[in-house]
Amino acid sequence: MSPSEPSTLSRSSFGRKWCEPDLQVQQTSTLYADALHLDPAATLDDLREAVATLEEIEPTARRVLGGAHPTTTLIDESLRRSLVTLGAALRARGTPSLPENAADD
Repeated sequence: MSPSEPSTLSRSSFGRKWCEPDLQVQQTSTLYADALHLDPAATLDDLREAVATLEEIEPTARRVLGGAHPTTTLIDESLRRSLVTLGAALRARGTPSLPENAADD
């Protein structure tokens, strides 16, 4: 194939190997988010970052790996725990859980 010809490779051309780097990134991101929300000294920003990280990778995990894959399940559980931790921290600080203008969206 010359450089001027369009590539005929697709995701299915790579088979299982295509998922391995994504899987490693997702697992590492999940561990990072867990470390943030499990830290007793975590700030609200840390907890928000944990939730944002997990919310970012969850759709990709579900699409690439499927909802029943152990990594996807781990991400879902970690997201749930992170949301619970963030909610508790917000309540403890008397901070509203949603910005006032979020209801307008």
